Amino acid sequence: MDATSTSADRAAPVRFAIVGGGNRTALYLAIAETIPERFEAAVVVRNPVTAAVIAAKWRVPTFATIGEMARSYRPQFVVVAVPPAASAAVIDQVAGLGLAVLAETPVARTLDELDAVVSLARSGAPIQVAEPCRFRPLHAARRRAIELGWLGTVSHVQFSAAHGYHGVTLIRDALSVGRTRVSIRATAASSPLFYGGQGDDRAPAFLYGLPSSEEGGRSVPSRQV
Repeated sequence: MDATSTSADRAAPVRFAIVGGGNRTALYLAIAETIPERFEAAVVVRNPVTAAVIAAKWRVPTFATIGEMARSYRPQFVVVAVPPAASAAVIDQVAGLGLAVLAETPVARTLDELDAVVSLARSGAPIQVAEPCRFRPLHAARRRAIELGWLGTVSHVQFSAAHGYHGVTLIRDALSVGRTRVSIRATAASSPLFYGGQGDDRAPAFLYGLPSSEEGGRSVPSRQV
């Protein structure tokens, strides 16, 4: 290390763990692999076959349980990237161990589950939801244009950039309504779009280097709400 290195350069990598073995796990592992001087990763996954694939592909430690990981690995934070049916319970378990949580979306299936996660956060559990859409450069630039008044008062927006709750976040942001209660009127329309085969259903195979049974694209209907 040369004399011009900063204290940040000499800092130990941030150690984090991921609960789950799907496509989002692979994305975090790719980050850690790309900048190992900044991040160290481990994975909690119950399926031994998936664990073996992840360990071989990414050269990271894997654990069968959250408790085992917490005792042996001692991460600085934990990414919860599990199916929605399990998310709230896993967040509760991780937070109960005193570990910081970065929760992938959606964090719950029901309002009761969501209220439980919110209650945990309000009681002091360090929980952050990974909802980054509005901070992406293009969306942030649109938001800045609205804030500067370049478009006048925005009363109508259409986004074809994100699904479900991601789209709702962008719409609320563009309309400057934040978390306030709003009236919702929904309409649906279908139109042919070309699906390029790079979505969530192929990502695990693509990122883990496994064979994929799907080739090419397919036409799927779009829905505007």
